[in-house]
Amino acid sequence: MKPTTLLLSLFIAICYLSSLHAGDEDVSFWLTCPDNVTLDCKDNLNDLSIYGNAQYYTNYVIYDAGEPTVEYFLNGCNIGTIKRTWTVEDEYLNVYTCTQLITVTGPAGQELDVTWPESGISVEGCNPDYSPNVTGYPSYINTNPCALIGVNYEDTEFIFGPQCTKIKRTWTIIDWCTYNQDLGTGEYIFNQIIKVSEDTPPQYDALDTIFVGTHNCVDAFIDISEISLPPSSCGGDFSFTHNSPFADEDGSNASGTYPIGTHTFSYVVDYSCSLKKFVYQTIVVDDTSAPLPYCISKIATTLCGVDTNGDGVIDDGKVEIWAEDFNVGSTNTCASGNLQFSFSPDVTNTHQMFTCADVGENILNMYVTDQLGNQSYCIVTLDIQNNSLDIPGCYGTLSANENHDYTVSGRLTSFSGSMDEFAQVKIKTSDIDTFGILTVDTTFVETVIDSILLDDDTYNYVINIDTLTNNIVDTLVGHEETITDLDIQGEYSISHMELMDDYIIEPEINTYDPNLITTRDVEILSQHIWGEYVITDKFALLAADINEDGEVDATDFYDLMYVLRFDEYPPHIEKPWRTFNVSHYLMTGETMPMIYLEEFDSSVSNNDFFAVMKGDLTAHIDIEDVGVYDEASDVSTSENRVRYRSTIDSEFDVYPNPFSDELNIYLHSEVAETGIIEVINMVGKVVFRQSIDLSKGANAYQINGQRIEQDGMYLINIKAPSQQQTKPITVVKQ
Repeated sequence: MKPTTLLLSLFIAICYLSSLHAGDEDVSFWLTCPDNVTLDCKDNLNDLSIYGNAQYYTNYVIYDAGEPTVEYFLNGCNIGTIKRTWTVEDEYLNVYTCTQLITVTGPAGQELDVTWPESGISVEGCNPDYSPNVTGYPSYINTNPCALIGVNYEDTEFIFGPQCTKIKRTWTIIDWCTYNQDLGTGEYIFNQIIKVSEDTPPQYDALDTIFVGTHNCVDAFIDISEISLPPSSCGGDFSFTHNSPFADEDGSNASGTYPIGTHTFSYVVDYSCSLKKFVYQTIVVDDTSAPLPYCISKIATTLCGVDTNGDGVIDDGKVEIWAEDFNVGSTNTCASGNLQFSFSPDVTNTHQMFTCADVGENILNMYVTDQLGNQSYCIVTLDIQNNSLDIPGCYGTLSANENHDYTVSGRLTSFSGSMDEFAQVKIKTSDIDTFGILTVDTTFVETVIDSILLDDDTYNYVINIDTLTNNIVDTLVGHEETITDLDIQGEYSISHMELMDDYIIEPEINTYDPNLITTRDVEILSQHIWGEYVITDKFALLAADINEDGEVDATDFYDLMYVLRFDEYPPHIEKPWRTFNVSHYLMTGETMPMIYLEEFDSSVSNNDFFAVMKGDLTAHIDIEDVGVYDEASDVSTSENRVRYRSTIDSEFDVYPNPFSDELNIYLHSEVAETGIIEVINMVGKVVFRQSIDLSKGANAYQINGQRIEQDGMYLINIKAPSQQQTKPITVVKQ
């Protein structure tokens, strides 16, 4: 403190004390503090001495009270109070204190200058990074040293499909030193919009045109399967709408009633955030209502004589008949235009020539075809007669439709057991035939054609009775077939066969015995695939080719494993049995699944079939030849469990193989060293690894089958610095 200032203060203090203690004998000590002050938080709070210091007086001298005790009562915004307290003692050890209170206030109306991140940002891809590191953070300029600023954001997702998401990111900045919710100060809010999309279009196969026929001349209800597409590349399923005006509902199902004609509409697939894919569907509704045939049920005609060799003698006869000759008023149903008449679905077959070979009744079909190609027919009879000419030797041959008591017989056998309980044999015509069911509706109409006056003045009426016949024909299309069961010896016999026709004979085996498939079959198949044993028996090879693709490979192995586990064949295996014609096989070595009879004209026997159950290899292979045998100690988990003992390599052996619970490993080592055991699947992935210590001489190890999660074929590999051994193994889960 400057001397002049000190003297002035001393003078003022003396005057003050003199006035204060007027009449007192003596004022020997006093302490005074600086006045209380109010500051802004931006003011200097580091050096408080600028706001005054305390002084004390004793023996007519004023002294500085020294450094005070400072107590801060400020919040994080540097707002509050500061308490400065001075303490001194006089020469008599009396304690004197005084306090200065500094009040610190915050600035009013201080605003941040904030720069917000860009809005409307697009981010491409599946599950891309759209964090603020990519989409940006807000920034701000702060000129307020008292500010306490916090920044936060919250995301709200709006999903518009499997490839489109929009993010509403709400940024909030709060200056806690000026924040007042009621006054709305100190808080800054901004909404940032982020679009996340993937513009890969959905993949789909072109939709086949749907063809539907209708018989009501107007429209048809079409049950359309719901359209489906593979999931989005980002996961999730696409949604559809369509613009068909005839559908019963929106969405992915366009089923509805469609009028006759061609209709094309589109399914609309929304993908990404604004893109659309159109999948087009065409539906053709045809008028398939057949015309109504009205036919003469029977026509009789005679042959005209023919001299075929020019010797002047009639030696044959012929007559030409047109299909339209049988028509007596057939009509259109829905179509318009002229009708066509033929003896077959071929509309050009309008007429046929008949000769002596056709003498007798000939059953014919008279087809009626409209302008749209729709057909129906009547079954009619043409009676060819040789009467007035009496042509020598003119008589009909045996009709193809005459039924004779001829028999087809044979046998169905198998090495897998008796077939009589669950097998049948079916014989059917080789061509698709059409069958007409004729319904005749007869009406009698009485008509008065004359009257006679009798003597008693009464009339006797002459009445003519007309017969009106309406023939209604229902047409069925299919094979004529007969099914018969086997007897206890596996033999079959089908009687009452029609002559002069072609037939197909084929076995039907509708079930099988799953107990015939055992782990022995799995073992033999796996050894064949690994090359440890070669299946040479032709029947066994047929049994091993379960999917009938002509190759015995790993796919057949997994199909066989499916049968062993579930006691049924996989869904893609339609028939558990393979059957073939024994005679054809013996002559050609080929496995033909059926027997063809062409122009059947007499009873035939020995139409034998042989059946091979898929997967039942042990029915055709002696397991002793494969190197397997039953061992009582290995029957603890399954009666069908077998043990494999290698006779090829005595230095390295694994058994049982296949295995389910434990695999025993034997290895003879020439040296003592450290190695590893690995189990590797068919795609080269290591599914099991274990370190081992090899001793010189015999070594034995075990692998717990539970350590290998899935059954199948694997390689077991033992590697050490001086040796490596590998063998195929098969895991069968019980």
